Amino acid sequence: MKKQNIITQVKRCIILFGFVLVSGFFFMQSDKKIIAQQEDELATTESKTGALETSLINRTDAEVTEISVTMKLTGADGKPLEGVSFVIQRLRATGKWTTFNQEQPFITDSLGEIKMTPKVVGLMKQYGGRDDNKAFRFREVSVPKDSGYVAPPPYSGTDDEMAASGGQTLSGFISDRMDITSATTMDYHLRMSHNKMGSSNLVNNPTFYRDTTTNYIPGWVSFVGSFGFSLGATPILLNYTHPMADLPWNRFEKIPLTNKNNINEWLYKGVNVEYPLLNQINVDPPPVTDYLGQLKVYQYDPANNEYYVLADTTNATSKTRQLVYILGQTVSVKPNTTYRFGISYHLPVGLPDAAGSIEIVFYNGKRVTGPKDGFKVTELADGYWHDLYTEFKTSTNADEVSLSLRMNFPVKKASWTSVKNVWLEEGSGGSGGTSGEGDAQEVTVNYHQDGVIKDTASIPAGNLGRTWSAPLKTYADFDFESAKLDGVNVSATTEQPVTGIFKNEKQTVDYYFKKKHDYKLVADPMDWGKQFVGTQAPVSSLFNGKVYVYDGDTKVETLTSNFTSSIKAYDNSLAGAKKFDVTFQSTAQLNTKYPGLENKNTVVASLSVLFYTELKATSVAQTYFENVDVPTAEKRKAWVKDVMVNGKAVGDNYTVDLVTAWDSSQVIAKDYQVKVSSGELSEIVVVTVTYTPIGDLILDVPTTLNFRDVYVRKGKEQVIRRKNDNWSLSVDDQRHVTYQKGWDLSVKLEESLTLEKDDIKVGLDDVVIYKKDSSSVPEVLKKGERHEILNHATGVTGETKMSWPSDAGFLLKIDRLKSRYIEEGAYKAVLEFTLADTP
Repeated sequence: MKKQNIITQVKRCIILFGFVLVSGFFFMQSDKKIIAQQEDELATTESKTGALETSLINRTDAEVTEISVTMKLTGADGKPLEGVSFVIQRLRATGKWTTFNQEQPFITDSLGEIKMTPKVVGLMKQYGGRDDNKAFRFREVSVPKDSGYVAPPPYSGTDDEMAASGGQTLSGFISDRMDITSATTMDYHLRMSHNKMGSSNLVNNPTFYRDTTTNYIPGWVSFVGSFGFSLGATPILLNYTHPMADLPWNRFEKIPLTNKNNINEWLYKGVNVEYPLLNQINVDPPPVTDYLGQLKVYQYDPANNEYYVLADTTNATSKTRQLVYILGQTVSVKPNTTYRFGISYHLPVGLPDAAGSIEIVFYNGKRVTGPKDGFKVTELADGYWHDLYTEFKTSTNADEVSLSLRMNFPVKKASWTSVKNVWLEEGSGGSGGTSGEGDAQEVTVNYHQDGVIKDTASIPAGNLGRTWSAPLKTYADFDFESAKLDGVNVSATTEQPVTGIFKNEKQTVDYYFKKKHDYKLVADPMDWGKQFVGTQAPVSSLFNGKVYVYDGDTKVETLTSNFTSSIKAYDNSLAGAKKFDVTFQSTAQLNTKYPGLENKNTVVASLSVLFYTELKATSVAQTYFENVDVPTAEKRKAWVKDVMVNGKAVGDNYTVDLVTAWDSSQVIAKDYQVKVSSGELSEIVVVTVTYTPIGDLILDVPTTLNFRDVYVRKGKEQVIRRKNDNWSLSVDDQRHVTYQKGWDLSVKLEESLTLEKDDIKVGLDDVVIYKKDSSSVPEVLKKGERHEILNHATGVTGETKMSWPSDAGFLLKIDRLKSRYIEEGAYKAVLEFTLADTP
């Protein structure tokens, strides 16, 4: 996980004066550490002790009126930092700071030092303590170009600025105040430290670097006292029994069990600064009858970057108080943010009461004792290196915390402790917990390609609790798909790969890649066929099934949606063959479905079309009776429907002419070619005409009409009735109503009643009569004469049945004359019935 630059703007400074400790210890320190050194005029060697150091000079000589003000700056590695600019600011009565005496910036030299000129120091003493010069401080202005160190906020040179607090932007770029007045006799030798931009380890000088001429550890402060510091301890100047130049260690013998021992590096300002605590100790010093033991702090080991401390409490006076040696520093932090602090440690083999213990502690603000805000203690003493870390979340208004590394040595024994790899990182330990100890294990990183492990890498074990990052590789033919940490899905990108903290157990990161897709849009050329002149441009749906998504050379989807189309220079005004370019483009939804398609989401294909003009009509089958005349032009219009020119209805503006000659003589179905015309356009259409009969007028007459056999009485008139009184005939008019004209039924005596005897025919005329009903006058049927029987007007359809009572209808009548000469025998006559349609 990348850290924002503000996290890494770590610069620290502490200024220390003589302080009477009331309740615990406080770092008078911002992000830079400044140390005011007190120099003993009687000391023959330079005294420099840790990240914060104050030397107080007893100015009893009346001729000495000036003091010395210097500042030394070290970088992240503890080495001198050259070329950094600072200005001296003064505190005004308004509570704001501005440049003192319009002084130009001071620049650190090759030793990382700035020495204030006597002129400037004299002015500070002359004006110090007044309303607009209540105190002084260093304010960083710039760092060398391309140095990699975080640059301070711009400074105009005159603008008023507030003190750094509450996470303001000046935090880390200013020192604590220097209360200098005309009465001040203490030299201010300030120490500051500076971390580089982008460093994931927020601790300054994590390797405890110090050169061979420096007793203090740049970036760190140290303290020696009893366990828990219940007596309190006022940190004052270190007195070295053996200078470091002579031996590879600093040895402190007979460490007093008192609140005024001579080991502690932090010097706190008291109420009465005119009486430095060292002077109080040197005046009639009490006899040292109770002490904690001896302490050796070994010289910097460049090969191992470890800090080795040996303690011997065998001859200590106290049998209960434990010797404690502390290293600490203050760092800039963000409010409401979690941080992890850890080290590597090495304790001798033995039980806790023989080997002692290591404790790492977070303290909120500038202090190293009191209630613990986050801590972890280890007593794992097996003679091997192990790791230890703890976690702490800052308060909502925090801008700095102090880190305390405590070495607790056993009572009445000789022991040692070694530490290295100190670190501080932002972020929670997550599943790693809020603290831990032991040995970190490596992280295995597997790179899967389509389900098969292609590569494997190993992240060597670092410090337990520290952040690791599993690099996410890239492959030319594969796309990253997903990641897992110990089988659990996690998010990852090339810029932000999978990260975690080292744990006591091995961890595995799996990166999954799938074959890289080369998605692109493809479209087929399309033939639109024949279209009328004036046809509108097609919409996208016309191309459904003709546009595709390909992955390389493989078709993955045939599209029926999720694409748009546009036709370039579409022209439908003239008949003829045309070809147009159609541009297809995928939609955002399709681009999301196929990542990378947005880079190849446009394709051009051709659209061919033949524009033409035509008349179209649909035939309508017709039915006519046989033998009818040719239909009129107006009636022939009904032979077609849906008459259209170029796809548009023409209404009634068309004609229909026969091409095939009209013939209705047969009852058949016949196809006629007709020409449908509208304007200048015409089309031949085939219409089927079916002819049907007009219908029949049917007469049904029995074939015989028998009369009764009778005895003829001579000289008597006689009427002979039909043998079958139910004798009848019928007329069935089946003609279509259109063609019905009415009908007449008539009868004619075709042959008179005749007797054929011995090949001789004897006829009887005027014998057959017809009576319409019983009361009507009989009509004599004479041979060859026609007599009307029934007449029906137009519109009468169906069957008409005719029958008569026994004394009506057709009868035979023998008058007296004929009765005289009629001969016996079988007579026969012929009646002819005629049914005729009438207009």
